[in-house]
Amino acid sequence: QHQSISFIGLAFPSCRGIKTFLFIVFIEANARESDKRDLKSELELMKTLKPHPHVIKLLGCVTESGKWTSC
Repeated sequence: QHQSISFIGLAFPSCRGIKTFLFIVFIEANARESDKRDLKSELELMKTLKPHPHVIKLLGCVTESGKWTSC
């Protein structure tokens, strides 16, 4: 089965000795509409979360128009 969503995870050291993790999610243009809706729903939820040390922070997203949006 072809996957329409891909993930990339990277870890960076910080100056305070705490690792910073960056996760990038890609969804293909020909992905199922249900996958696109699910990802958009997850992004909307993440925008509402207050900062917490055990929850990843949404920094931005690229919309269908291809423009980066700060969240």
